[in-house]
Formats: sequence, C-alpha cells, structure tokens
Amino acid sequence: LISFQYTKDDDYNFTNLIPGHYVLKTDIIGIHTNPKLRYIGLNNNSKNTNNQAQLFPNPATNYSILHYENINNNKQIQLNIYTIEGYLIGQQELSTSTGTNYLKISLENLPSGMLFLHIIDGSNPNPIKLLHK
Repeated sequence: LISFQYTKDDDYNFTNLIPGHYVLKTDIIGIHTNPKLRYIGLNNNSKNTNNQAQLFPNPATNYSILHYENINNNKQIQLNIYTIEGYLIGQQELSTSTGTNYLKISLENLPSGMLFLHIIDGSNPNPIKLLHK
C-alpha cells in the first residue's frame, strides 16, 4: 500500500515509487470508488497529465465504446489489443478531439476471454481490461 495526498487541483506526489503499472484506489469515507489501472512514470509527480479512458459495456459481446478524455489538442491515438498471454491480436488508429470522445471498438474476429487494450497517445500506454464474451 502506497499513500499519496490528493488535492482538488489534481496534484499528487509519490515518493520512492518505481515506474510501472499500479492499481490506484481512492478511499473516501462514504463514497464508493472503483480502482483504476494506471501507469506511473518518473513524470507523474505533480500534475496528473494522463488522458483518461474507460470501456463500456464491459463485459462486451460485439463491440465496446471507448470513453476517452483527451486533455491535449486533436490527435491520432493507437489502440493495441492483447490477449491475456500477451499476444498482440489487433491494432486500430483512432482520431480524437480535445475533450470527451466516444469511440466504437469492434470486437468481431477477436477471441473470447480477457483482453487488454493499450492506448498509445503520445504519453504512456494506459492498459484497460476488457472481458469479451
């Protein structure tokens, strides 16, 4: 368990933390929060500049919608899809605009089971778990 202090300005500070993927969970008394898998690198001490992403529905059958918050200018992002064994099974190039984006991700021709989606957006890949039924 690693603690950090968070303020209303999205400031945080980790100390003695090795860069890598971590599950971040916020404990707020009386408020339910969901853990999120995030990449914490050397530049993650101070302002949170990561673009935020979520998938719904999850689990999904034919498609899932990528809810992507782009904090930068309009840009292309790459979506890599991996199996739980780590095999790359799909890639997609997606155009985003500044702000909230809803992008349909086709799951046709992909195997059922747990998949990991890595968003390559010019900063750090943000892996998201997706259960494909």
